[in-house]
Formats: sequence, C-alpha cells, structure tokens
Amino acid sequence: MIKRVFYIALCALALSVINGCDKVDQPDQEQTEDVEDTPSEEEQTPEDEKTDDGLPEGFEEDADDSKADPVRTFNYALLKKAGHPRLLCDAQGFADLKTKVTSGRFTNKTLYKLHSEVIARAKKIVESDRTFNSPWKSASDHYIIVDNLLSCAYAYKMTNQATYLAKVRRDMEKVSKLPNWDPSGLAIGEISMAMGLAYDWLYYDLPLAERQQARKAMITNGIKMMYNNNNNIKIVGNWNQINLGGVSVASMAVYEKDKTNTVNQIEKALSGNKNGVTGIYSPNGNYAEGLGYWEYGGIFQATFLTCLEGVFGSTAGIKQVPGYMDSGEFALYMHGTMNTTFTYNDGGGTTDPFLLTSWWYAAQKNDPTLMYCEKRRLDNEKDEAYKNTPIDGSEQPYRMLAPLVVMLRDFDMESRPATPPTKELWVGRGDKPVAMVRKGWNFNESDVFLGIPALYCTRTCNAYRRCNYDSIRYPSRCSRNIR
Repeated sequence: MIKRVFYIALCALALSVINGCDKVDQPDQEQTEDVEDTPSEEEQTPEDEKTDDGLPEGFEEDADDSKADPVRTFNYALLKKAGHPRLLCDAQGFADLKTKVTSGRFTNKTLYKLHSEVIARAKKIVESDRTFNSPWKSASDHYIIVDNLLSCAYAYKMTNQATYLAKVRRDMEKVSKLPNWDPSGLAIGEISMAMGLAYDWLYYDLPLAERQQARKAMITNGIKMMYNNNNNIKIVGNWNQINLGGVSVASMAVYEKDKTNTVNQIEKALSGNKNGVTGIYSPNGNYAEGLGYWEYGGIFQATFLTCLEGVFGSTAGIKQVPGYMDSGEFALYMHGTMNTTFTYNDGGGTTDPFLLTSWWYAAQKNDPTLMYCEKRRLDNEKDEAYKNTPIDGSEQPYRMLAPLVVMLRDFDMESRPATPPTKELWVGRGDKPVAMVRKGWNFNESDVFLGIPALYCTRTCNAYRRCNYDSIRYPSRCSRNIR
C-alpha cells in the first residue's frame, strides 16, 4: 500500500513539473564530419597466404576432446561447427566490417569514427609497448591487459599489420604466466573475456604452442576457478555480469579442447546470470547500483549475450528477463541537463560518462534514440569523448570499445538520425525505484530535469549503503540536491 501511494504521488509530482514548463525546441542535429579520402597504410595490407584446405600456410592443430558433444541448455556441437572466429563475429563478418570501415567508410561514418578510435588506441599501445605489472598492483593492471589484447587483436583483424599481432602475442604469453587472475575480484572475468576473444579472433594466427599455453591458463585460472566459486552466482549486480559472463566467453572460445569443464562452467553461469539479471533489472530496467555500474556490468553482459546468440541463436531466456531490454532508456534519462548525471544511488553527479552499452541497446532495439547522447558527443568536435582517448592509466571506459565496434557492424546508424526522446517521464520500480522527468534535450539552461528516487530500497543497493537518505535533483537554471 505504501509503495502504491509513493508511485501515485511520484507520477503526480513529475507530471506537474511537465505541465508547468514551457516548450523548448529540440537541438539541431550536428553534421557528421568528412573523413579523409585516402585509406590509411593499415587499410592497404595484403591477405594471409592460404593452403588448399583454406588454412594459413604452416598452421598446426592439436587434437580436440574426443568426448561426445553435450546437449544441455544448448547443443554444444554448434560451437565446434562454428569454427574460429565465432565469438561476436565470424570470418565473413570480419570481412564485411573491414569493407565498411575502408571502402565503405563514407556511407558508414559513425561506425568508421568508432573504428578509427580503436585503431588509434592500438597504435599508441604498440608505439609505447604499454605493459602491466606482474604481479599486478592495482585494478588498472587488468584494465591494461583487456585494452591491449582487444584493441590490438581488433586492429590486426582490420589491418593485417604484424606489429599488432606481435603485441597481442607478447601480452597473451605474459598473462598466461601469471600465477592467478585474482579469483576473488573482477580481474578473473575481465581477463578471461579478453583472452577468450583474442584467442578466438586470432586462432589461425597464433602458433600452436601459444594457443596451448593461453588455453591452459584460461582453463586453470578462469574456467575451473569460476566453476568452483559460488560467490558470483549469489551476487545480484555487476560482479555477476562481469565474472560469469567474462569466464563463459573464455569457455566458448576453448570448448573443443575441454568439453567437460567448459560446459559445466557455462551451464552454471547461465542459471546464476539469469537470476542476477532478474534481480538487478526487473521489472522496468533501472539499475540499482547506479549508472557507472550499469555501464561496467552492462557492456560485459552485452558481450556475453551477443556471443551466446551468435553461436546458439539464443540467450537461454536472459534477454527476455523483464526490464533488461528496457534498460537503455534508464541510462538515457539519467543524463542531466548540464552534461552531468543524476545522483542515483552509487553514482551520478559527475560529468556524463562514456556509455558503450547505450550503443548496444540502440542496435538491439533498432532505435537510434537510445544512442542520442553518445552520438551527440561523438559528433561534437569540442567534446573529447571518443577522440584521442588516453592510455595513461584511465583505460577503464575505453577498453571494451573494440568488441563494441564488432557488435555494431550490422546496425545502420546513418539512414535515421539519432533524435532525442519525446517521452517526458520515465519511471522504474524494482530495487531502487526512481522517476525522472526530462523536458528539452538542448543540454543548457532551457532544459528541465527532475529526478526522484524512492525512499526505500531492497537487496542490491544495500551493498553500497546508499539507502539512508533520499536525493532529489532539479537542475534547470540552477543545480541543487535536496537530501
């Protein structure tokens, strides 16, 4: 009864704000910049030489696990049938992507801009030979591992430049020799996903001994370790998404060589992750840990589900969890009027973050509005987001840019403009209910924003101890918090 009265009062207050505001014009769409006419040196490299059976010259393979392919939640024979690469993209998909960002870059300008930033990051990584501490000293070390492997693996797939492959090989060897991947933290999920994608994408470019070394490390430090750890199964939040999703990607990468351990880990993760997604997104998509963790957990969740769907044609019902596919709107309405985010639970009140997951939701829903704020920043020459991104220790927001570009390859981002939403009220229930009013998307003092979180919350946000106060933010011509 109390909750119902709260929602009625909340919506009444929000609607009164809407009715009391003057109409404002929507911003003009910014023009996309021209791109250079001449392809870069990387885009002119030759293809690898192939043998009669289609494999690279001199390629060596070791025996697969001889056990029968299990049929449980999925028919796991589909993994072997898919071959390599199979995670996020197959060989034809990479070829099509390469065409779009080279000869087709004038008709795929948004994709080309994102691609170009990955290539620029990879160049800086190679030129500086950026590395990580072994053993690592902080979380920034595993961010560097992920960024180095994924940016350079992607750059090699797009350019065939040997320097990128050499950097991936050096880092994979160093990662494989680490005594562990911090099984009590988030590094186990992050490193497993990065190693799995690099191993899969570059399978035919890595020598047999290096593939065996990387595979052994993934099984020992990631797959077996995660299967024997029940903590992440119980967590409702970003740890569930990063660790269960990340290690499952590694399992999908090495499946043929160890069917028992990989399938056991994936099956356990599917159940635990579905419960976690239900707990944090249902019923409307608001993410109780706040916008920063929405992005952190969300991009790993998106990558995991895209891998599942690409191979098996299904996510075992995870995408169908109520609220999950509605969560792109939650992030959109979390943007305040002055390029800062709403102070909702454990996040907000800071400069608008880098939300890769918003692009993914836009592609999945075929709704460019969901990427409105991100594309606005990409196209704004005065905004440093997506441009000349640093490799100086602040890698966290950018390290998953390469897999995002791969996941966006078939999304038409040009034929329809990314316009701002027309709905002025967004309400989410669940663990940390919230209502947000947004009138105007000019990102100046003519806009009106009102965010009202609930006076209570339940299980998820308790971990962040943000439940002992309420926060109302109403920044239009001024900005203030009422607590």
